[in-house]
Amino acid sequence: MDAQVNPVDETGERSRLPESQGVVIVKMTSPREAVLLLPLVRTWHAESQYRHLPFSERKFLAQVIRALQRRDDGATFYALHRGEAIGLIDVAAGEAWLSEGGRYATCLAWFVRPDTRISMLGGRVARQLLDQAKTWSVQTRAAMLFLNGTHGPRTSFKRMGGTPMGENIALALGCAE
Repeated sequence: MDAQVNPVDETGERSRLPESQGVVIVKMTSPREAVLLLPLVRTWHAESQYRHLPFSERKFLAQVIRALQRRDDGATFYALHRGEAIGLIDVAAGEAWLSEGGRYATCLAWFVRPDTRISMLGGRVARQLLDQAKTWSVQTRAAMLFLNGTHGPRTSFKRMGGTPMGENIALALGCAE
């Protein structure tokens, strides 16, 4: 797997996405990076079940700032190839909901850009992002990482050692937005 890097400028902030020949997985550490990831996030939104709603740059940036303030409970990693963001994974961890003890992680978002997805890099990028999320989850002492898939990833997850635990179901409630 390619190395993880965190290049910063003299102010301690990333000023642009680093150039790379191979795929590099980077942990987001500042809101400035979120601005640099906006094209990727817009593409993700356009493919999502929420595509009928307008994308909110303001809301996305506010969520990133909140997430960065709770560094022990969540992390966002993104994949770079030749200086372009081509994928991301967002993971959060916390205590078991109705139980004493136990810590679990959940993948909140996992996206690879469509043109990368259909290329020879696609599976490798998805796997490297997942591996980074798994590593982070172990480092936070999570006993399990939950993955929620909506695009038929069940077979891939099983090959990675996952155990299916039901399905994702979205109920349309007829409310106009």
